[in-house]
Amino acid sequence: MDNLENIATYVREAYFLVTGKDLTGQRLADFLYLAQREQLAVTGRPLYQEPITAGLHGPVFPGIDGKDGDPNVIEEKTRYLLKNTILSYKDRSDGELEGAMMEQQSWQNAQKRPGKQYDLEDIRKDASEIRPYDHFCDAYYDEDSENLPEELREEPQP
Repeated sequence: MDNLENIATYVREAYFLVTGKDLTGQRLADFLYLAQREQLAVTGRPLYQEPITAGLHGPVFPGIDGKDGDPNVIEEKTRYLLKNTILSYKDRSDGELEGAMMEQQSWQNAQKRPGKQYDLEDIRKDASEIRPYDHFCDAYYDEDSENLPEELREEPQP
């Protein structure tokens, strides 16, 4: 599992390379949440351990926006998923992202908890409601398991 600071730095840099725009504030937090949800949908495993707080307009990662991590230490399978997440959501406006974040059951449930912390199982339920698209293979993950990079394939359960 990768460190959230490293992931956030990689996402900011990759987003800039793809769009030519900076990714900060709430939009960065939305992409970090979306990456966690996509990872759970594709592999069933979390991308990072750090907690997510439910802010007024979506997820919040206190203090992460101004910190720089080391994007060079991120595993290739994580880079693949992060790039794919960026490609999936880069064209959505801030308002569309905010609306999507507030529709998530995980955000709604967190709003009712003391400390407003997201529960990983709630994010897992949100992940079960989506059908992630692999922009590099030009197919949905569930349609193209033969071409899915080996590191993203599900390991057989004993």
